[in-house]
Amino acid sequence: MSYFSDVELKGFGFKSLGNDVRISTKASVYDCSKISIEDHVRIDDFCLLSGALKIGRFTHLAPYCMLAGGLKGICIGSYVTLAYGVKIFSETDDYSGASAVGSLMPENLKKVRRKTTEIGSISLLGTNSIVLPGCHLGEGVALGAATVVTKELDPWWIYIGSPAKAYKPREQKVKKLVREIIEAK
Repeated sequence: MSYFSDVELKGFGFKSLGNDVRISTKASVYDCSKISIEDHVRIDDFCLLSGALKIGRFTHLAPYCMLAGGLKGICIGSYVTLAYGVKIFSETDDYSGASAVGSLMPENLKKVRRKTTEIGSISLLGTNSIVLPGCHLGEGVALGAATVVTKELDPWWIYIGSPAKAYKPREQKVKKLVREIIEAK
């Protein structure tokens, strides 16, 4: 995997950019002036980032992830892993038929739902999971593969399915491990 150099990343005009940020040369990043990335973040091949985004420390986006922050934005905490193909949105069209849909339609004919989407620290989003606009995932949430999130999720639970349903509590030993990482830095 090939990554942009520190010099190249600084030239992109990010809102803020931490240390040890690695972004694949095969990733697509739009609206850099609206994107804040903290220390020790890795963004792999074929990821797409756009709109207002805040990505916390020690966060990894595996290949094919998509973050569509739009105007309201997506906030991702620290120590978060997004597995292959995760998609997170902060905007969606109204599918009811009461308004026009699609990016080519004039804004005055559309009814777009825009809400901030938040992913709590120490969370893990499984392969091909989808998080819809306005959802808030509490600290330590884990999503099974292909889980679809349509509402707020309580901290330290594992969720599965479409729509997401609580499966079982998640062990919290990882909090101690994260503290050890922080103290070592």
